[in-house]
Amino acid sequence: MDRARELIERLGLIPHPERGFYVETYRAPLAVAGLPHGGARAASTAIYFLVTRAQPTTYLHRLKSDEVFHLYEGGPLDVLLLGADAGGEVRRLGVDVAAGERPQLVIPAGTWFAVELAAGSPPCSGARSRLASTSPTSSWPRGPSWRRATRRTPRASRA
Repeated sequence: MDRARELIERLGLIPHPERGFYVETYRAPLAVAGLPHGGARAASTAIYFLVTRAQPTTYLHRLKSDEVFHLYEGGPLDVLLLGADAGGEVRRLGVDVAAGERPQLVIPAGTWFAVELAAGSPPCSGARSRLASTSPTSSWPRGPSWRRATRRTPRASRA
């Protein structure tokens, strides 16, 4: 079994709406209202997220909350950031700090962004990057489809 398939199975990852695979690992019980989300949101959330060679990029999308990416293995990843000032940049999420990569990246609220498995990553079908994303106020609403998607709890966090 390749590493990507192993992570999907062992962590209970499911397809993410913007491509890749994910599972929510934490949702704060405290709800915060009065934000630009149009409704109450959890004060904080965390997910595991996996990008694979089969789906090496996410769709360009924007969140209403800040988001912090933490790289655990694989990669590196190129993250395209398009700010409200029409400026854009690509940041490298990776572990080679001497080459300018960073293992953590903050994406400010309102920024359009997409993630891509960087050129030069191993060309095998199992090439992947596993990261986590945390948000101080969840960008995801709690609706019927969201509840269905997050029913599975990763084995590592089960008590």
